[in-house]
Amino acid sequence: MKHKMRLFFISSACILAALPAQAQNCQEVPDQTIKATINKSFTDLAGAVKSLDSDKYFSFFDKDRYTALNSDGTVTHSFDVFQNSFNQQFQYIKAYNELNFQNVKITVLDCKTAVLVNEYSAKITLQSNQSITAEGAGTQIWSKAKGDWKLVHVASSQKPAK
Repeated sequence: MKHKMRLFFISSACILAALPAQAQNCQEVPDQTIKATINKSFTDLAGAVKSLDSDKYFSFFDKDRYTALNSDGTVTHSFDVFQNSFNQQFQYIKAYNELNFQNVKITVLDCKTAVLVNEYSAKITLQSNQSITAEGAGTQIWSKAKGDWKLVHVASSQKPAK
């Protein structure tokens, strides 16, 4: 029994010794500062979509760690697959006439991870001059790595057509 207790205390000491090192990697930043930074990135991301600037749009993603839950119930584990799919669809869009986000909430999990949820509505003109509308919701996981906040995961859903 003494042997097990000694292992427990040694294990506990190792875990506790590691905590200060992790804390040093994670500077104390107020949640409001993190939320403001992510909100600005989210606004810029939406602006890139609305202006059809795919290069700027893709700059918000962590290309090495990206995953997605797609609105059709499939998953994507590769940024390259996501980028190719996005570019194929993007070429059919002539203009975003409206792109609005409601119910946006950012939850800070720690100094390197935050979740953003939202509802959206969009009015789009296709290259064929057909107008379409889309409504739904999204979840984004933002992660701070190498000093920048990047998207590592996106999940989306669409409201049924009216």
